[in-house]
Amino acid sequence: MVNSRLHYDGMLAANSDGIALGSSHHSGVAMLVKTPNLADTPYSFNVEGFPVAHGGTYAVPVSRYQDRRFAHTDWRRSDVDMALKLPADIVRGHPGQVFSVTADVKLNLLYNGFFVDAHHQPISGIIDETGDTIHPNGLFSMNAHRMLKYISIHNQSARYICDMRQHHNYYYFCRPDLPTLNHQEKL
Repeated sequence: MVNSRLHYDGMLAANSDGIALGSSHHSGVAMLVKTPNLADTPYSFNVEGFPVAHGGTYAVPVSRYQDRRFAHTDWRRSDVDMALKLPADIVRGHPGQVFSVTADVKLNLLYNGFFVDAHHQPISGIIDETGDTIHPNGLFSMNAHRMLKYISIHNQSARYICDMRQHHNYYYFCRPDLPTLNHQEKL
């Protein structure tokens, strides 16, 4: 014998395009917001003040009896520029209606800081992936449309591999690129 109790204070929104849980709201009108999964790049933003993230379906409440051509969005990250389009086409949403919205998301990730080696000495040169120049003090700025794991840098004396996933106060650490190791890693 099993006894259980479940209490959920929220909304369950469903239509022919899917089903999702969301925050409770007095309007009774919802949007099912589908967000794309963008090549291992996590992102999040708010739709009508409610959080959504990459690669999911979310139930977002909206006000009833109001027209809405596009859903309102915002985000609060200074290192990501997002172009968001959420065409809603809601005309006088009535309680019980669930509208489907597919998010069109384009990311522009901003990377800036200083490249340094293991001894905290600045690395200058050219970023191979973008062609951007790194200043003599290691200062750089670049953008990408997906999250970068590693980049390579070359200058007159050496080549480096830099880990873009981790930084400490905008200092990105690089290690010398050893051609024999790279060759073995590709095998």
